[in-house]
Amino acid sequence: MATEVYRNVIERATEIKNSGNPYLGAGNMNLEGLMMGTMCALGQLESHLGNFGDAEQHLTKALNQAEETYGDCHPKVGVVLTSIAFMYRRKAM
Repeated sequence: MATEVYRNVIERATEIKNSGNPYLGAGNMNLEGLMMGTMCALGQLESHLGNFGDAEQHLTKALNQAEETYGDCHPKVGVVLTSIAFMYRRKAM
C-alpha cells in the first residue's frame, strides 16, 4: 500500500510539473522537493522489502533530483547519499 501511495504522489507531481502550474505544490515544498523526498522514501521502502534493484533506481533518481535542485553540497543530498549507503549495507547482509 505504501508503495502505491508513493508512486501516485510521484505520478501526480509529474503531471502538475508538466502542466506548467508550479503553484500546485504540497504545502511549503516545491514540486522538485516533493518528488525528491517521495523517490527517496520509495527507495528506502524498496530496500527494506529486499527489492534492491528498484531501491537503487529510485534512490539514484532522488540523488539526481536533489543535486539538480539544491546543489552538490546541500544537506538533502547528504540525506539521500546516506539512504543509498544504508541500502547497500542491507544488500550486503
